[in-house]
Amino acid sequence: MNGLTDKQERFCQAYFKHPNVSRAYREVYGTPETKASTCYQNAYLLKKNPLVAARIDQLFNAWHKEIERQEEARWKAQEALIMANIQRRLRY
Repeated sequence: MNGLTDKQERFCQAYFKHPNVSRAYREVYGTPETKASTCYQNAYLLKKNPLVAARIDQLFNAWHKEIERQEEARWKAQEALIMANIQRRLRY
């Protein structure tokens, strides 16, 4: 796929879902006994892995593009409604 292990991919997905490295790390790798400082340190190092960082960027960039696409569609729909209203008023 993208050179990531299954757990690395799951970490990226978890971080995308809730951008907190410790929470994402604990969700995928951690156990309840894992100290918070250990969790954060391991998560920080994992997030600095070039493949992991690239995948996280890919997820966020795709999300931003989708938001932009949806926004553009909303603007076009609003513009069409406004134009229809103007045309209707001009007929009367």
